Amino acid sequence: MVKVLILTSLISCAFSVNSEDKPSANQPFVEAVKLLSSEKNRSKGITEIAKFAREKKDSDTKFDAKALLSETYRDEKKIDKALEAVSDCSDFDRISKNSTFPFKSSYLKAFLEAAHCKAADRDKPSVRESFKMLDYAENNTEGIDKARSQYKYGAVLFDLNEFSKADMYLRKALETAEAYLKEKKGKVSEGDAKLTDGNRDYKQLKPKIDELLFLVSIELLEAEYGEEYALYVKARTLYDEKSYEASMTACRDLLVKYPRTLCEQAIHLTYSDCFSEIGKTDEAKKVLEDFIKRQSKSVYFGDALMRLGKISLEKDLDADAARKYYSQALDFFQLAREQKDSIDLYTVSDKVSIISSPVGPLIGLDEWFRTTYRKQGAKEIIDIKNAPWLRDEKERECLTWSGFLHLVAGRTDKARECFLQIKTISKDLAMLDAKHIPNALWRLESACNVGYMVFSVEEKKYLKGKNKLLCSYAELNYLIEKFDVAKKYFRQIADEPRNDDCERAIALIGTAACGDRSKEAEKMLSDAMKFGGKTPIAGTAMIYLASYCHADADRAKEAATLFESYLKLFPDGRFRDKALFRLGYANMRSGNENEAEKYLAKLKESFPGSGYTQSLEDFIKNKGKIQ
Repeated sequence: MVKVLILTSLISCAFSVNSEDKPSANQPFVEAVKLLSSEKNRSKGITEIAKFAREKKDSDTKFDAKALLSETYRDEKKIDKALEAVSDCSDFDRISKNSTFPFKSSYLKAFLEAAHCKAADRDKPSVRESFKMLDYAENNTEGIDKARSQYKYGAVLFDLNEFSKADMYLRKALETAEAYLKEKKGKVSEGDAKLTDGNRDYKQLKPKIDELLFLVSIELLEAEYGEEYALYVKARTLYDEKSYEASMTACRDLLVKYPRTLCEQAIHLTYSDCFSEIGKTDEAKKVLEDFIKRQSKSVYFGDALMRLGKISLEKDLDADAARKYYSQALDFFQLAREQKDSIDLYTVSDKVSIISSPVGPLIGLDEWFRTTYRKQGAKEIIDIKNAPWLRDEKERECLTWSGFLHLVAGRTDKARECFLQIKTISKDLAMLDAKHIPNALWRLESACNVGYMVFSVEEKKYLKGKNKLLCSYAELNYLIEKFDVAKKYFRQIADEPRNDDCERAIALIGTAACGDRSKEAEKMLSDAMKFGGKTPIAGTAMIYLASYCHADADRAKEAATLFESYLKLFPDGRFRDKALFRLGYANMRSGNENEAEKYLAKLKESFPGSGYTQSLEDFIKNKGKIQ
């Protein structure tokens, strides 16, 4: 049986305070709860909580303490002690509809815990008494108290292995809790203390319901599809929820209990990802290295190599090692394309095959032709055998990163060769290319043509040591529209106190570029202009900020001032053509055709073959109308 965590209960009990129990008076109880939630101080915490539970005077704190003490003992399988803690909390009258007991809600928690303990005793009369108490509690409460009663009913049914019924009660509890919160919001104004209390009650109960619903779903999954697949889904779901330690436990269970199975092979990847997320990079690499030594013909062999390449880049900042792994992974996927039957494949049952089948590609395009990336669902089992499109996606990713690593090493011809291969395997990018729609591949090819990605070679001279590779990694993710990843690594440079102003300026520009146009982004660009001083980095920040302003018709003058300042301060800057175009465009839009012609003349003189030059000339010819 999976143990239900009680941390949420600890927190909810600690902060269950009504007008008669002021927060200041409750602080010692809060401190006791903190002790209880620490494995190291658990014994001391129990002792302190027991003192509150033994108080003679009734209070919210007293009954919260009783409920918490009982739950703690029950969690430790000490049922006799758990029952003793709430032995005087089975009074039906105190929770009845007509009850005027001032601590009814807190008493209810202890009452429900008493019911849970009786069921845990497994004695038939005790179980019957437990259900009698739970029925009474559900039928005599409302709002959040009713939701608590339904949750506890579900928890008891879960412990009794009645998973379908438990699922029903937990969903009722969730529905009741959400209705309670909605009612609170409808009756009080924002900032009202009652709404604050309602939000708090809801936020304390909902995680408990969600957690138990998840555990129930795993049990139902196991009953229908077997333990192997249930463990796979459990491990992947916990990883997605950032519960990495719990996910690792499920991974280990699967690895030990079901060796030489498809789920066991797949879960190696999640297991290594967990180690990476908690900062144990060496352990993550060991999992992957052991896997590729033993499973050279696995459908996940290439994925393991790619993860080693990713770790080499993201964690170790080792470009040479990353290049080796991505090259080997590319060889694997290309060989798998040619020799489909040479790859070993463990099978799953027909039932599992149906429920775990991929819902579609992981990479696609949105309505604006931007690249989209979806996460693999926890229930999906995706490999190069059951998802024909996956091989294309993996090759594309390997070629992207191999090209990137050639690019940062100055081998632009080899980088271009990799990027051009992508066009032959990616139907989406080939379609965009044929329609002349800007896309990731265009940006990668452009990077090869000019020798840089987002920041120029001159600007990146201000980056020291590993920051050069770190920045390049963020830039590549920006170009392929993985903006969240790019932002994460730009921020890493910006937040490092040992970095100087120019390095911080570059990182702030990158961070701002990854998000929406916002006041926060504008502040980053303004700060970057200051940090950049008289370097070209400040000019880049200025152009980005001017472009932000230019997108808002009400800030046309502000944009024009910034573009003019750029031309004055950086007369030979790399954005000179853009600044001239924007100023010409703005003048034409405001009816000042003569000024627009002057900017066009400057563009023709300095950038005769530029797209900006042709666009402005067409705009002027069409009298300021966009064709």
